[in-house]
Amino acid sequence: MQAVRKYIEKCGSTVRIPSHARQKMTQCRRIIEHIEQSEDREPEISEIADLMGVSAEEVLNIKNYMQGVASLDCPLSDCDDLTLSDTLQADFSVENDTIDKIYTEYSKGELWGIVERYTAISENYIIKPKRHALTIEEQEAFIGYMAQSPIYYHWLPVFTVLLGTGCRIGELIGLRWCDCDFENNVISINHNLIYRQQDNGKMEMHITTPKTKAGVRTIPMLSEVRKALFTERKKQMQSGFSKIEIDGYSDFVFLNREGYVHNPMTLNRAIARIVRDYNAEETENAKIEKREPMLIRHFSVHNLRHTFCTRFCENEQNLKIIQEIMGHSDISTTMNVYAEATENKKQESFKNLEGKIKIG
Repeated sequence: MQAVRKYIEKCGSTVRIPSHARQKMTQCRRIIEHIEQSEDREPEISEIADLMGVSAEEVLNIKNYMQGVASLDCPLSDCDDLTLSDTLQADFSVENDTIDKIYTEYSKGELWGIVERYTAISENYIIKPKRHALTIEEQEAFIGYMAQSPIYYHWLPVFTVLLGTGCRIGELIGLRWCDCDFENNVISINHNLIYRQQDNGKMEMHITTPKTKAGVRTIPMLSEVRKALFTERKKQMQSGFSKIEIDGYSDFVFLNREGYVHNPMTLNRAIARIVRDYNAEETENAKIEKREPMLIRHFSVHNLRHTFCTRFCENEQNLKIIQEIMGHSDISTTMNVYAEATENKKQESFKNLEGKIKIG
């Protein structure tokens, strides 16, 4: 714990936030998170103002205040999605229960004040990290390493389903067995399981339903996804199915070792450990074999959704189908990913063309 405290203190100064400001920040953050997770878009300032019942100017002031504070779950930098929790776990082998102790020993005000290490701010504007898709090589390495690892093999079904459906993290951790139609080979997406702070300061799981029709959809099962789900079901047939109930929802597909649903922090920490260990082994093997290592860039669980969408765009030209599968409420979101994916394919195609045609 001492090493963790020193690490946190090294990250930046701590401040205490007035309770009235904290309440408004919490309300604003909830609205932003809900719209981002349920509709996959950033809300407009006027939209937040209407939902909060305040002026647009006050929302701007609140957002500016939020930019000067942070928590363990904020991105470490503007170039990746790793959080301070992930880094604490990776750098110090801090377990989840120790992370929880940090939350209790440090007030929320103090945690939100740790900014310098993992927030990029320029003129009151946070530079958000650009989401990147895994390359095909990174994707194969990530899945392949889990498949042969006795330590990380139990994570394979979760990440296979994420990479094979493009589900949002809340949709994945909230997936129930009744949402999986094995007869018709489709998965029904109709709700999100959100992990967020309540008025009493505690973090709790709650069910939300999509605000737009686009969020409710069915996704065909790829054979690998179907196999992953059967693997998980077989495991639960031996260990027991979920007995928990959240807002009237139960029978959840993916459970942790305590029989409870996963939270996004846990999945991100798992990714950080898997990538860390793979890169270490790959670097050592590359030295022995005298070649360049094929390393995996740091990424978060949401990058897996972006990866699926990119692979889909690389193999499907019908934007409407892609939009429906991804649950994008705005076609422009789909078009942006498609443009990026096809541009990368174009560059790759020309590299393959190099030297194969006579042009001069």
